[in-house]
Amino acid sequence: MSKTIRRVDTRKLEIIVDRLDFKAIAEFLTKTKGVFIKDMDRRTVPYARRRLEKLTGKKIVSLAARDGEEKGYVFQFSAKTVNNKKANNSSERK
Repeated sequence: MSKTIRRVDTRKLEIIVDRLDFKAIAEFLTKTKGVFIKDMDRRTVPYARRRLEKLTGKKIVSLAARDGEEKGYVFQFSAKTVNNKKANNSSERK
């Protein structure tokens, strides 16, 4: 049984059911700047972060967040990863 993922808008995913589909989350994360997952247990966060890092090959940061009344966690690429990517792109242009 895997979670159903529904795109609420271009910046949000709504995940329904009780198991996370990390491949779908990683795919969405690479297309956007961050993913908010509501009602995630704090003990699951380190596992989710490591799993997303393994699937994307990049450093992921997890932050406790609120979306209105909903509590959850935001997963996004580390600023260090993003800055390194920008530096590599600018050095390639020269």
